[in-house]
Amino acid sequence: MTRGSDPGEELAKGTTGIPETSSIISEAVKNIKSKDPAKLEPKYIEQNFSEMCELIFYEAYNVYQNLENDSLDKLGNTLLKKFYKKNFTEHDFKKMLSEVIVESTSFEKKLKQSRAARAGKAFELIVMKLLEEIGIPNEHITIEDKKSGLRPIDIVVPNRETAISDSFKAHFLSLKTSLKDRWKLVVEDQKQGQRTYLLTLLQREKLSKAVADKIVDAGILLYIPDKIKKEQFPNKKGVSGLSELPKMLK
Repeated sequence: MTRGSDPGEELAKGTTGIPETSSIISEAVKNIKSKDPAKLEPKYIEQNFSEMCELIFYEAYNVYQNLENDSLDKLGNTLLKKFYKKNFTEHDFKKMLSEVIVESTSFEKKLKQSRAARAGKAFELIVMKLLEEIGIPNEHITIEDKKSGLRPIDIVVPNRETAISDSFKAHFLSLKTSLKDRWKLVVEDQKQGQRTYLLTLLQREKLSKAVADKIVDAGILLYIPDKIKKEQFPNKKGVSGLSELPKMLK
């Protein structure tokens, strides 16, 4: 797995003090391993790919929330130390209140930006890690190759070299924690003849039949959580459960 530094990731870490997303994913995996190590066995991952994507993603979210709470506590302690004194004048109180509001509002804005930057990154790292665990090589593409037409994409299987030299032998994976209208960007970036897979967790979102039809009609292979596939799109061609992905990439 190849990763470069991510500007958004560095900004999120620098403004909130919360560790980078890869560290959070590692902690989430560690927590799952301590509770149910069998679920991290390659055979289980391959057969239950959808479950593992969601399990690690939401465990990572829990880890992140704890770190976020710690950051808020640190901010509170910093402000208390800054303004601590036995007696306050009315002027002191107004100044303290004003500064606390400004600091807390600014910090909450930074946390919101951090959440947005990290969610997609977390899903990407999780899928890359799970694919590696079941023997499927993959690579994150950050730099385009103008000669071959290769554009930056979340994950390519097996690697950048294959994507450039013989794109028909490569699989191109675009990941979205939620779709909204962002699936349209995947359609725009798709190269003719390219096998493009759109993976989504549909986080707090419902996928309509109309949107699913548009994605499939555009030649995109759509992968959604197994439960949603089974309940809402049992017979829809072009829409598959995430657990079907590994066998398509081998």
